[in-house]
Amino acid sequence: MAQRNDGWPAPLTVEEENVLATGVQEKCLPEAVRVEARNKLLMHNIRWVEHCLGSYRSRLSHDDLEELRSMVVVDLLAAIEGFRPLGARLISYAPVR
Repeated sequence: MAQRNDGWPAPLTVEEENVLATGVQEKCLPEAVRVEARNKLLMHNIRWVEHCLGSYRSRLSHDDLEELRSMVVVDLLAAIEGFRPLGARLISYAPVR
């Protein structure tokens, strides 16, 4: 997995996201392949989770911040499962609470 200087995985291209999203959606593929595609999409978009938490860092306790982080990851996973590769970015499917 390509890393950036800031430690985050490099963003995927639209084409890479579309290939992985197709892998997640294809029910005929082995479960392990689908899980690997989902995990790669998650890891390459995890920076969005931290971005969502940015303005709350100074206002929430550690426990509350971790709970919020969990909720945002669940939202990202829901976006991955519902993403249909039509040329849009995956992150546009992720709801913001």
